[in-house]
Amino acid sequence: MLNRTAISGSQAALAATVIIALLPLVLAGISQWAALGRMDAELGLRVGVTYAAVVLSFLGGARCGLAIHRRSLRDAPHECAAGVATILAAFLSLMLPALACICLQVAAFMLLGLWDILGAQRGYLPEWYGRLRNLVTPVAVLSLMAMLVRMAL
Repeated sequence: MLNRTAISGSQAALAATVIIALLPLVLAGISQWAALGRMDAELGLRVGVTYAAVVLSFLGGARCGLAIHRRSLRDAPHECAAGVATILAAFLSLMLPALACICLQVAAFMLLGLWDILGAQRGYLPEWYGRLRNLVTPVAVLSLMAMLVRMAL
């Protein structure tokens, strides 16, 4: 049997890793309003949308992994489809003008975040994952919105 403390410790380590992994996106958002060394607003925008696409692809892969873990795509075809759609949306967003790119990425983060939070509430995702996504999604969306607002000014 697994030790409950070990599970909690690994969840905390994962949460810390995910939060640290958001730093490039947060810094890209901040760079729109204040120069961060060599990262000016233009570089920050490129870094931000590219990194957001990488994070979205990772989250899409996690959705596909969930479907595989459940071992039956007929029970969860939407999970794999959502994962693939997220990866494609992230990739395609990089081919759009900056405004459309950010809008697509914000929508993808919000939809996938909502789906993950609801999945945790319904019991097919771990509860701690839903809580983590409830923290991560707003940080990612606010970082992208900082870029969007700056573009609008």
